[in-house]
Amino acid sequence: MNTELFEMKRREYIAAMMKLQVSPTDRNAFYRVVFHGVGMVTMLKEPSGEEVDYQWNTACYLLTFLSQLTPTELTMIFPIDKSYDGEKYGVKDYFYTIDMIDKHGWNNLITNSFEFLWDYENSTIFRFIIKLTDLMDAFRQREGKRSIASEFMDNLGVASYRLYKTPKGEEFMIDKQGRTFSIAKKRPKHLRVVR
Repeated sequence: MNTELFEMKRREYIAAMMKLQVSPTDRNAFYRVVFHGVGMVTMLKEPSGEEVDYQWNTACYLLTFLSQLTPTELTMIFPIDKSYDGEKYGVKDYFYTIDMIDKHGWNNLITNSFEFLWDYENSTIFRFIIKLTDLMDAFRQREGKRSIASEFMDNLGVASYRLYKTPKGEEFMIDKQGRTFSIAKKRPKHLRVVR
């Protein structure tokens, strides 16, 4: 993580929040909160302990802010990525996002921001959504539940494993029945055993 960029985003986010508290109708300050806040959340490190609550609250606060925007305003802050071959590869692209916004309405408020952002094609928004799902996973695991990915794999009938590391640096995996599997490190192809 680029700590200088993160600190700059954090400072700008806080400054915009302060300005918004003084002048709640200032749309530029509102846009700055969204832009720098989303950028800041995407750069947060993997949470542990109390950090999960702080990061989750910040992300949810930003989702609330995003739900007060229209798609027109969102495209000004986070332009749609210009990738045009989504139909060929079966992925989201510029045209998919434009169609989704046309159905929603360009000047209607984004009511369900998580669902809307999930379908929105922008790399920063994509990283923000991934961070949100990581935080949801951290909450589930803190409550003693399995991760979203593990449940998904079980529903598909695919075995899932957890990776662990010993203090010596050796890696091993454990399946959900508690069986342990060691991991053999592959020797790089450019190295050969000399006899």
